[in-house]
Amino acid sequence: MFCGTDLFRRCVVARGGPQDDPAYLQTKGKWPTMENPITKEQRQTMKRERLSEQETISALKEVPGWTLQAGKLHRELHFPSFVEAFGFMSSIALVAESMNHHPEWSNVYGKVTLDLSTHDAGGITSLDVELAKRANALLATGPGR
Repeated sequence: MFCGTDLFRRCVVARGGPQDDPAYLQTKGKWPTMENPITKEQRQTMKRERLSEQETISALKEVPGWTLQAGKLHRELHFPSFVEAFGFMSSIALVAESMNHHPEWSNVYGKVTLDLSTHDAGGITSLDVELAKRANALLATGPGR
């Protein structure tokens, strides 16, 4: 469930994660959002260049559950409740903020729709693919489907 203590831990992880948290230690120090933390230097060097059609097709294979729709990476998620949907959105918001890359999204009760593209590049970039991967990593440990 994406609320309460679990949401707090996810939020802390998105911002760097405490190494002494028991849940963190139980997972051998590999919470999904920490496996490949984005440093300030990496964020500055990540391409904001639009991927070619072939690169986009190849990138889709790296993000199960995502499709290409209207020139954007697209995913629709269904959660058991509004609280869990909003909890997921709160978690991914912290990740997006740390990347300085923000999704287009909507939420109606337990449904969350995500569309990812880089506006200043005019299409999908490596930042969109990375944010999709991080959303998938959060979902792997939560109730979204």
